[in-house]
Amino acid sequence: MKRILFFILSLLVITNVHASLYDGCKGYYSFNNTWIDASPSDQTAESSGNLSFVEGQKGQGVYLDGIDDYISLGGSNYVDRLTISFWIKLPEQPDFWQPVISKFDETDDSQLKHTFYLKVLGAANGNRLYFAVSEDGQQSGDIISDTMIENNQWYHVVAMFQTGLLTLYLDGEKVKEKQTPIQKLFTSAVPVMIGSMLTNGEVSSPYAHVILDELRLYNRCLSKTEIQDLFENQSGPEILYHTPKGIVNKAVSYVDIHFNVPIIPTLLTSDDFLLLDPDQYTIPVNMPEKLSETTYRFSFEPQEKNGSYFLQLGPDIYDAAGNLLNQNQDQMNGAVEDVYIGAFKVNAQPDNVLLVNMSGSTINADNIRDILQQVDAEITHINLNNADQENLVIKRLTQSSTEYQQVWVYDTSNQDGKYLNAIEAISTWFLAKQGRQIICDARIRASLWYGNLETIGKELIQNYYDNLKLNAGGLVLATDQPEDLPDINAICKKIDISDFGAMTTYDSVEIDPACSLMSYPNPLNAYLDSTDQASMVPTGQQSNGLHLYCVAWDPDDCGNCNISTTIPPLMPSNLKAQVDSNSIHLSWSPAQPETDISCYNIYLSQEQFTSISGQEPYQSVTDDTHLTISSLTSGKTYYIAATAVDQNDNERRYVMPISATTDSPIQGDSSGCFLKMLW
Repeated sequence: MKRILFFILSLLVITNVHASLYDGCKGYYSFNNTWIDASPSDQTAESSGNLSFVEGQKGQGVYLDGIDDYISLGGSNYVDRLTISFWIKLPEQPDFWQPVISKFDETDDSQLKHTFYLKVLGAANGNRLYFAVSEDGQQSGDIISDTMIENNQWYHVVAMFQTGLLTLYLDGEKVKEKQTPIQKLFTSAVPVMIGSMLTNGEVSSPYAHVILDELRLYNRCLSKTEIQDLFENQSGPEILYHTPKGIVNKAVSYVDIHFNVPIIPTLLTSDDFLLLDPDQYTIPVNMPEKLSETTYRFSFEPQEKNGSYFLQLGPDIYDAAGNLLNQNQDQMNGAVEDVYIGAFKVNAQPDNVLLVNMSGSTINADNIRDILQQVDAEITHINLNNADQENLVIKRLTQSSTEYQQVWVYDTSNQDGKYLNAIEAISTWFLAKQGRQIICDARIRASLWYGNLETIGKELIQNYYDNLKLNAGGLVLATDQPEDLPDINAICKKIDISDFGAMTTYDSVEIDPACSLMSYPNPLNAYLDSTDQASMVPTGQQSNGLHLYCVAWDPDDCGNCNISTTIPPLMPSNLKAQVDSNSIHLSWSPAQPETDISCYNIYLSQEQFTSISGQEPYQSVTDDTHLTISSLTSGKTYYIAATAVDQNDNERRYVMPISATTDSPIQGDSSGCFLKMLW
């Protein structure tokens, strides 16, 4: 849901402006909980006293108490040009002058090593800014502003020297300019000091009582446009996208982050980047590598575990103008919401699959085995028709050194209760690990017979395998005729889900394209042709807390469900409506995973509906989970549904609308209907 095209076009306009603010920078201190110098000089500041980081103008600033606090920035020299830029706030109006920044040392015999200093004058001199420079270390050329620096108010100050000229800017505007005989600046090993000046090489009083933020020193003069960029509260940078994304069929050892503008590289660290593996463990990452002005690489040990990896970045990331990340592109930079969240899936390692055939007949089970062998599955196939094979199933699940990520049970027999110990072992295996998924297929034989094996059957089997592989593994329960159900339903009872149901008959099956089960890895057709009868599968909220979503059904009756799964479709939940006169305020919870969402479509009608087929969305919503519908007819009842649209424009067709009546205090609330519907 990123406005990538807009930012690519914008990049052509603003990249040069932001890049130039980094050019010639000899010191940049954001004071955002760090003393790091973010300029190419990389001179970390040294602090002394009781300094603390407090709320600044952009992120955090540094507080100097006026008692014994000071900062040393090292001994950089500036010759024919100098620009000093910073934000300042005075906690109180000073009676005496306050040294803000200086490269100055005075000996006992009044011999000076004076390059420059900038201070706030005392009350007797109107608390104005005073900026002085020297060419020989003794005599000064100076400039004084006409503006009083009030207490408890932020000011952006820029002081500049170039050959023969001194200039002061305040809050982005030039307030004073003065010719000076100084042609170049005195050079020495004296360090640049903040909050104090040196005497005989030692810090001395007075000490400044100030809050400072965003301190920069340049060996060139900034343009008026650059000064405006530093002063104005501009929208911060945005992360456009990350790579890799989607499904990666190999181990992953890095993530590249792509920004819309150049950022300050030294302020981007591994602490800004969080990466979680499929088990939600944090993966240690290395310090970022700069690939270009707008692209950075975070590397880590190769990750080959199958499943979803989630990443988070921000918000303490700065562009060259010192603006914090503004991921949602609102009016506030660096807010809690200004984090980038992304994901990718690794499909690198084969899953170990235990295929248990309870059917007695081996034909279709062999077909399933053959299809799985054509992909990358490691198969153990057991035809369960005697006690020895039952013991083998038990040993494989309880004593084998092989860890099985998937167990497939194929049952088209009437061996009711014959292999209870195997049923117990399969159920115990499923319950032993949280997060395992379930796929129920009541029409598996129809998928494998009548010429379907190399088309629909092959696609479905690979589809089931790959989806379980990418979603922490799990259990496939596959059957066909009602007399085949006892053993399957015995497993259902053990794992606390509903039974497979009665027989239904129809010629085709409609699928839900918003569920990855029906779309990955092969783009299955809208209908899965069926020439056989099919029985029902359990759907809806289960006693064990899981939800089985119906993802393939009779097109004339979505209640007649053929395939269900705990792998959720892409859909919002908790749709709520609050009526305010002739307006309806909608809110909903995001569909998961959010990284797959392109937008939400809102549907509105004065007639009840359960399908969006043939309807146009009332409005599409991006980057939000709220919408206000205004100027509605008074006293009318409206039916409202929300759907999620993925990056491939897939959208769930069947919905459960809520209702709301204008001019009525009654609220519409799905109360989780999306999660409880028996689709």
